[in-house]
Order: sequence, then C-alpha cells, then structure tokens
Amino acid sequence: MKKLLPIIFLLFISLSLHAQCGPGEDTTAPVFGNAGDGTMANPFRSLSLSTVGGFPSGTYYFNFNGSTFQGVLDNDTDGGGWLMVLNYVHLAGDNTDLTVRNTDLPLLGSSTLGDNEAGTANWGHIGNALAAAIDFEEVRFYGETTGHTRIVNFKTSYVNALNYLKTGVGFFGGINNPANFTTLTGHTANIPALAGNFFGSQGDNALTEFPFFNSGQNHWGIRGLGNRWEVDDTPTATSPVNSQSTIHRVWVRGDLSPAGTPALSVTLDNTGNVSVSPADFGYTFTDNCSAEANINVSLSQTVFACSEIGDNIIQLTATDEQNNSTVIDVTVTVLESPPVINAPPPAPFMFLSLGSDGTLTLDLATLNATVTDDCGIASTVISPATLDCSNTGFNNATITVTDVNGNVSTSNVFFILEDQVPPVIQCVASYTAELDGTGSVTLDPNSLLTSFTDNCQTGNVTLDKTVFTCADIGDNLVTVTASDQAGNETTCTTTVTITIPPCPGNLTLQAEPDACGVTYNYPCASNVTAGPPSGTFLAVGTTTTFAYDTLDNTGGTVSCSYDVTVVDEEGPTFVSKDLTLDIMMNGSVSITAEDFIDSDPLASDYTVDQTGTFNREDISTTGTVVSLFDDEVSSALPIGFEFAFYGNLYNNFHISSNGFITFTAINDNGFYEGQFLPDVNDPNNLIAFDWDDYDPESGGTIRYETIGTAPNRILIMDFDDVAHIDDDTQGTTTQVKLFETSNRIEIHATSISDLGYDKTQGLENIDGTAAIIVPGRNASQWFAANDVVAFIPVTGEVADSCGVNTFIASQTTFDCTNIGENTVTLTATDTNGNITEQTAIVTITDTNNFCSTVLVSPKVFLQGAALNPNMGEETLMRDDLRSNDFIPLTSPYSDSATTISTVFDATGNAAIVDWIWVELRDATDNTIVIKGTSALLQRDGDVVSAVDGISPVTISQVAPDMYYVVLKHRNHLGIMTQSTMALSDINTIVDFTDVSNQITFGTNAQTIFGMPTGIVGMWSGNVNVDTVIQYSGTTPDATGILSIVLNDPSNFLNLPTFVVAGYNMNDINMDGNSQYSGTTPDTPLILQNVLAHPGNFLNFSTFQITEQLPEN
Repeated sequence: MKKLLPIIFLLFISLSLHAQCGPGEDTTAPVFGNAGDGTMANPFRSLSLSTVGGFPSGTYYFNFNGSTFQGVLDNDTDGGGWLMVLNYVHLAGDNTDLTVRNTDLPLLGSSTLGDNEAGTANWGHIGNALAAAIDFEEVRFYGETTGHTRIVNFKTSYVNALNYLKTGVGFFGGINNPANFTTLTGHTANIPALAGNFFGSQGDNALTEFPFFNSGQNHWGIRGLGNRWEVDDTPTATSPVNSQSTIHRVWVRGDLSPAGTPALSVTLDNTGNVSVSPADFGYTFTDNCSAEANINVSLSQTVFACSEIGDNIIQLTATDEQNNSTVIDVTVTVLESPPVINAPPPAPFMFLSLGSDGTLTLDLATLNATVTDDCGIASTVISPATLDCSNTGFNNATITVTDVNGNVSTSNVFFILEDQVPPVIQCVASYTAELDGTGSVTLDPNSLLTSFTDNCQTGNVTLDKTVFTCADIGDNLVTVTASDQAGNETTCTTTVTITIPPCPGNLTLQAEPDACGVTYNYPCASNVTAGPPSGTFLAVGTTTTFAYDTLDNTGGTVSCSYDVTVVDEEGPTFVSKDLTLDIMMNGSVSITAEDFIDSDPLASDYTVDQTGTFNREDISTTGTVVSLFDDEVSSALPIGFEFAFYGNLYNNFHISSNGFITFTAINDNGFYEGQFLPDVNDPNNLIAFDWDDYDPESGGTIRYETIGTAPNRILIMDFDDVAHIDDDTQGTTTQVKLFETSNRIEIHATSISDLGYDKTQGLENIDGTAAIIVPGRNASQWFAANDVVAFIPVTGEVADSCGVNTFIASQTTFDCTNIGENTVTLTATDTNGNITEQTAIVTITDTNNFCSTVLVSPKVFLQGAALNPNMGEETLMRDDLRSNDFIPLTSPYSDSATTISTVFDATGNAAIVDWIWVELRDATDNTIVIKGTSALLQRDGDVVSAVDGISPVTISQVAPDMYYVVLKHRNHLGIMTQSTMALSDINTIVDFTDVSNQITFGTNAQTIFGMPTGIVGMWSGNVNVDTVIQYSGTTPDATGILSIVLNDPSNFLNLPTFVVAGYNMNDINMDGNSQYSGTTPDTPLILQNVLAHPGNFLNFSTFQITEQLPEN
C-alpha cells in the first residue's frame, strides 16, 4: 500500500451544512489522500508509524492488496507499529498442516504453552504475495518451547531476510552477523547468533522451513521437513521429533513502499515497452459524494517505448460519478533495463569438456546462457574467453553485456571443466624380452609404446600381464592401457616374445650392494647334476660349479655347465657434503670424518623436531589460489623443484580440502577424518598437517607458491582460515613448507582448533607401511597455536656389502691459517681392502674474529728498575734479573706464556728487564677486559713480543678497533691510557714514558721520583699484589719483605739484613735481591714513594698510593 502525500489539490469547502449529491447537485471534484483509521470502512493501508502508531494495541482492519481483513497490531513492544503475520501455538504431538495466508492474517489467541490453535483463525502465516504488498521494513521473531527455558526474541531489518520473505527466493544467510539482528528484552536463545546454516528458496514457507539454524544444535522450524516443531533446539534421543509444545510468532512493521508522487520511474521490459497505470503513482482519492471505488482515475498516456527514454509529462485525472474532475501533471521517467542475462543457476554445477587440443573457447551457447535487451545489445564479452588444461576443475566465467545505451550487466556462470578426451597411443609392432636368472622378466609398460600423447597430460601405462616366466616362452598377446591425468583410457595390443638366455660361460659376479655375496639364479632348470639350487646365496671368495638341463627358444633341451666366482671389488658407498665451519675461541675448530656424511638424498626416514621458530610466510597476495569443494583433492600441482619423500622423487603434489597433501593422485575424494597412521588403506604417500573434515566452500582460502632461488627454493602450501564442516567460525590457518636440497618438511600452524573430532598430523609412506607422527596427534583430539613442527630426513652412512673397515678424512682440525676453502679427501676402505675416495670443500670462517690480531708497541719504565742506574746508562733501566739469569722462561702472569732462552742473550738497549702484562679494554666500558697477553720489557722501555724479544706485541683473537691499553707488572701499580687507541694489524706505538705528554688515565698514576729526567714510570712497591702501595697501616707492603727475609730457610739467624736472592715479588728495586734492611734494602723505597707522592701533603707513612686502573 502506498504512503500518502500531503493533499495537493485545493479542497472546495461547501457553504452548506449537508452535501448535495443528487444529479446535477454535486459540483465538487475528487481530492487526494486517505490514510485509513483501522475500521472496516476505512482500513489501514500502510504500516508506517505515522499511520498506525497512534492507535492502541488490538485487532484492526487492513487493506494492502485490495482485500480487507483483520490483523493484530502491537503498539506496546519496541516502539510499536508491529503487525502479526505468523502465529502457531502448537501442542506436542500434533502435526496439523500449516496455513498460508495471502488474503488475510492469523489472529492472536492463547500465549500458553500446551494449548493448540490448529485449524482456527489464529493458525497460519503470511505468504509471499501479501508480504510483498505490505512491503515492511522490519521483522520480529518470538519463540518458546516446553523443551527448555530459552526464549527467541529479536528483530532484524537485514535486507536478505526481507527480500526472501517477500519473494520466497533467496535465503537468510548472514543473519548470524551481530550487525544484522538486534536482541529484544528476554532473548536468551542461541539463534540467530549461531545460525550459520539456512534453507533457501522455500516460497511461501520461507518463515517456517528452517530459515536459519545451527546444524544439529539450534533450529527455528515450524513443521519443517514434515514434522519438526523446534525453538532453538534439535531432536535428541531424550527429546525426539515433535515431542515438545511450541509457540512461534512473527511480526512486521514499517513501509518501504514508495509514497504517492507526481513523478514515477519505470523501466522498459525486454520488448522495449512499458505500461503504467494510475495506481502506479500511489495516490488515493476521496470524494464528497462518490466512494473511492467509484472514482475513475485515468492517464493521458499509459504505454512508453525506447523512443521515450527520459522524462515524459502526462496528466493524471480523477473523475467522480457526477463527472467532476481533478487533473494534475505527473512525470513518467522511462528507464532502459540493463541487458538481461539468462544463465544457469549456481547449483547444480554444469560440466564442460576440453577439446582434443586441450582448450575450450567459451561462448553463450557453451555456457547455456542467453542475453536479451529491451532496446538492443552492443557487445557481449566472456572472461576468460579460452580455457586450457590448467583450468580443469571448478571455474567461474563472467559474462559482461553492454546495450546500445551503455547499460552493463554481468553474470557469473559456475561450472566444472573436465578433460574427457582419451590419450592417443601406438603400440610397438612386436617386442622381445629375455628371462632373467630367476626365470622371469618384468616388462616396463612404456617399452611397449612407440608414442603416447594426450591433449593435456599423460598419466599411467599398465599391461594386462607384466610378469613372464618359463611357462610363457614364445609369443604372448599383451594389451597396453594408457590413461591420462583425468582418468581417460585408451588401449592397444602387441605381441611379446619371451626368450631364454643361452647357457652362460664361467661367470665372475660382484657382490650385491646389501650382502657380502650373491643370490644366484638360473632359469628353467631341470636335472641339476652339480651345484646348489637356483636362488642359493654364494659368499664372496667362493667358486661354485653348476650343471643342469634347461630349455632353449625352440622348445628343446640343452645342458649347461659352468663356474660362478663371487668377488668384492667395489669400495664402500657414501654421500659427502661440503661444510662451513667457524673458528672457535681457541683459534681452531675440529670435526670428525663422519661429519662429512650427508643426509639420505632420498629422505627414506625422518625425525620429528618441535623446537623450531614459528615463521609463517605471507603469500596472500602472490600465491596461486586453489578452489576445492568439500572432500575434494586437487589435480597435480607443481612443486617447482625435485623433492624427495620417503625414498622417492616427486615434481608434483595434490592438496586435499581435508588438511593433507599427497604425492599420489587420489580418485576417491572422501577421507574427511584423520586416520590412525600408518594405514595401508588409501590415502597414502601423504603429509597430514591438520587432517580433519574441512569445507573450503564455507570459508577460507587455499594457496600455494614456490619462493626463493635454486638450490634453496621452498614450496609454500597455505590454508588461510579454511572452515570446518561443522563450525565455520573455527577455521584452520596452517602452512606447510617443503625445502629444496635438504628435503626438510615444516608445518607452521597459526591456529588449529579442537572441535571434538579426531585429527592427525604426521607423514606416511607410499604404501602405508611406515609413518612418522607428531606425539599426541595421531587420530586424536588436539589443538595448536603458533606451533611449528619439522620433519628432518635422517643422516646417511658409509655402506658396504661386506663391511666398512675405516673411514678417514685427510684433515679434521682447522685453524686460522685455513680460513677460506680447503679441499679434504674422504677415504672409505672396506674389509676386503677396496677403497672409495671423495673430496669435500670445508670453508673456514672467523665470524667472531678469533683469528684477528692487533699489533701494539707500548713503551714504559718500571720505577724499581730505573733506580740507581749503572754508570753511563742513566736513561736505561737495569737488567740485573737477566744478567743474573733469574728471569724465568715461563711468564708469571695468567696466560703462562713462554719464551726461549736465547731471547735473554740480548744486551744493550734490547736487553730484557722482566716480564710485563699487556691488556686491552673495551672502548665503551674501560672496566671490561677484552684480551691480555704476557710480553717482555727491554731496558729502553720498549715492550716486545715474548716469542722473539724483538717484535711488536701481538694480541690475537681481537678485531681491529678502539681500545684502552693497560700495562701491569707483578710489583708495580698498573696503568692505562686515558683515551682509547685505534689498534689494528699495523703496529701502534703507545708511549707511557714522556713526562711532557702524559697519556696515563687517572691522577698521579705514574711517578717522576727517582726517574731519569723527562721520564715518568710505574710506581714500585706493590709487594702484596693489591691495588695500593702502603708503608705502614692496614695493608702495608713493607711487612711482606720482612716476612720473606726472616722466613728464608737459609736465614737461620733471623737477621732482617739477610738477602734473599732470586726472582721474587719482594725485590722492589729489581736487583735480584730482597732485603728488609742493610746495604741495599727494598723497604726504604716504599717509604720514599709514600712520602714523595703529591697527594701525601701531610707526609703520613700510612698514606696509600692507589692504583688508577678502573675496576668494577
């Protein structure tokens, strides 16, 4: 019913109190407008709130399609305006037919569960025709049952639902989206939130025949499937079909009908014409004397054609019974219909076939489609225009039609493309095969063909007989059957002639690869007079005589006699690999010969590793999409490289919609439940990443892509949120990676849900006799999130039929001199002395700079050795320790470095004074020691290498960089540069001695006391090896000198003047003697240094000279 516009015609108001309606008395023309008041005489014609919203709830009269009837109006719920269109108060066990109402509506009766209103005026529901006439905006569902306490109470304005109820065509799909429904007070049901399923195109039963439901759990059904009365439940063993009383009610409100308007848009039909009527403008009329039914309404033009596209102004005239007329101008805008495409429905799918050339050109006839247009068609385009073998399976073609006025229509045609063209083969004219030593021969089916072609891709070749024995000597007719990848077959026949070999001469046989000997067979023998039976094992090193009778190719008998000697002349077999090794901290790296053995190149077995890092590759924009139906396995797809799996090599793979990939074509597409592996039944030869019942048609995307470059390519197979058959909200997002060269398999699972069904994750070989399973995931219930599993091929071995004696590598230890590529010879010797050699490349790297070195030449003076210099050598330190042969060949420092005795033979400036410690510290934290080494100190202050006593100091395993340089001595305070120094393999001089350019860290870190002019030196006197020099006090050094003197075994008189000779920490002045008091005592130097220190301005003997080295 059309909405009313404001009255547009001027009302004539009679000056008299009573209308004059007799002949010739009525001069008033009809006027527009009448909304109705719900009475029988003036029924409601619209459900707009402006029309019905001001009335109390109750039963009123309505007229939407020319028929006046009663209906129930609810103005109390959710703002009001609701008209009841479905009412079924049903008693458990009753199964009365439903009532479809297109000229009336059910009335409100009982609201008590257990009542029965079957067959009454209260019983029934709206049909599509009346729903279209009302043209409502919203629908409200209400339901309750004795089966449980949940209540259905929600409303929806979801356009798919509204259109379905008004046409009977379509479905409620998507109603479960929270944006598509609104719950009302008291709603506690699971539907529609869980209503992911639906019946479609149920006509007048659109509201009753399961418009939405959650499969097997929550239903809305009114006598659905013949006897199903359900409210948010489903039949069970304890609550079977139709065992509960139910109430179902549906209400509608609002009006989507166009309002009465002086402008009307119409579209030409497929003939290029369109007719309009006065009613199309939506006006209603009233008259002072004539009833509306007696008012004649007419148009000045009612038929329009292609030539009148656009706006056309015509006249609408309303004339009453006294011939009084009202005329208004109205506009008819004529629109052209877009082209009409009549295409097959989406289901069931249409099947199309490729031609003999492996292609199919699509046209309208092929797609069983037609196109029409009201004014003419300009072009028709089908995309894709041509299909080939790569398109077999599910396809979608788009038809695009453009008419002469530029209107465009598109339609998709879904179909399955098949290859039904059998292959073409040609058998050989004849074929001859000779029996082997066992008296049999197995033919290669391809050897009996001269040609084998197919419009798409060739498949398998089989023979009706492949194994021939002594009984088949002579001609045999053999049938060859060839099939293509689509399963089409062709046969041909040929003659196979089986022959027997002549008697052999003496034989020398090499041992078999898996045994230290040979299993020897001879064919078709009889009357054996010498030697063991055919099939006997002959060991290496034996010679055996055989004598027997056998057949010849003419059917006669011949006698054979000969010797068979078995030898082992082949070395062991193994597969080697190149290695890349990194130098360790000690400057070397070691391996064993076995480390060169590579993994089995055919990946015959695997181990499982679950410790990897989750890393799912994103191929969402680059991967090839694979469209699969429920329980479907794809055709062959390219891996992109040769991949080894369980002992075989493959270039193609197949994807199952149910969560596994296989390297074998499968004709049966089922397998919707994860099997317990291993299992010899189909499917086999597979990688199960999430083997369960998935349905890509309900959601999700399957893709694959090969990434990377040879020889390190990776095949990515990706399930992206692929829906489960029973829960399309719980998809699997899982990725499989196949690695080139290593043949490694990885499964990266973003999300695998546990939906209460058995599923499997693992590998199975080609015949189902072996499998590798992820623990806890073999036909069991499990889940995974951000999970990674790797299947790693096992390592190979050195093999020999008679046993391996030795396996050695020419080099197994590498040091800094080997950085780069090194060729290593691998030699395997078996127990019989046979040798196999291979070479491997070992690349040595030094990523941690353990082979890097820096060169440094520090210059420093020790105060103790600079005191009391020899006459004429005032600028040199004394070398008393060297000249007295007291300096040890082994360093007193932590690295225990050694030198050679000839180093101490040097004299003059290069003479050695003592061992000294050189240390490098971190440039960002000078308390962190990077590396240190022992070195030797010459008389002129040069610190040199302990290796030869001449060269700069080499500090190994240190990369060129910025460092603080530290020097330490066993009884002097250590020092450090105040700034970092740039050190490298080019020698750097670090001079600590220049008094005018002091580079020492800290305050008064060195001294000029007793030093040559212009030279500073390290403080002497740290006898007890702490970080201070103190004469007396808490940690004095002087007492240590006294202790060693008094406790020397030779000082039996306990004299403090006793001299202890040798290499000693207490020898402060480094003259080779330790003395507390006497002629050359060491103790006074400690006191002199303490008193001479610039910081001891009070001259305390307890003052501490503190070492300036930074420490943690």
